[in-house]
Amino acid sequence: MINLLPSEYKEKRKLNIDKILIGVLIFTLLLIPLSYYIKLSLEIKRAEAKLELIDRELDKLKDKSQGLNKLQKEYQSLKTRLHNRKKIVGEKVDWSAVLRELQQVISDESWIKEFKVVSHQSFKITGYTLNNQQLEIMIEKLKTSSYFNDVSIDSSTQKKLVLNGYEDQNTIHYQISGKLRANVGDNNGME
Repeated sequence: MINLLPSEYKEKRKLNIDKILIGVLIFTLLLIPLSYYIKLSLEIKRAEAKLELIDRELDKLKDKSQGLNKLQKEYQSLKTRLHNRKKIVGEKVDWSAVLRELQQVISDESWIKEFKVVSHQSFKITGYTLNNQQLEIMIEKLKTSSYFNDVSIDSSTQKKLVLNGYEDQNTIHYQISGKLRANVGDNNGME
């Protein structure tokens, strides 16, 4: 169609303010959620980075705690072993003084075959003597000694002792038991 109206009669185009306002409003409505989305995604990334750092620190702490648990178990094991050794060894004893005392207790007519210390400082002596009287004297000396306690005869039997280069001899085979006294003889023989 042809417009036959003069140009002054032409309708001037108006700026459509309504359309501009609606456009700005739509743009603003789109911009606000977009800015919140960007802000939240940045906060999520920061939180994930912190969580990753915390996870690494927790892994380090777990390794250290496992090492600590191993050390605690090893400590308990060593403590138990030390306690068991103390039970076996018992109190401090000067063995040279105990053996000197034992040498004085045994007469020339008696022989010790074995002197054995067992747990809790209990001892057993196995040996031979020529007669019962010597055995009684030896028991009495052991009972009155400051190094021995709870001395008793476990067994005594008559046997023939046969040694190369010696005559066969009738002897009394004995086994004596008792306990070593605690903290006696630890002063190098000085009483």
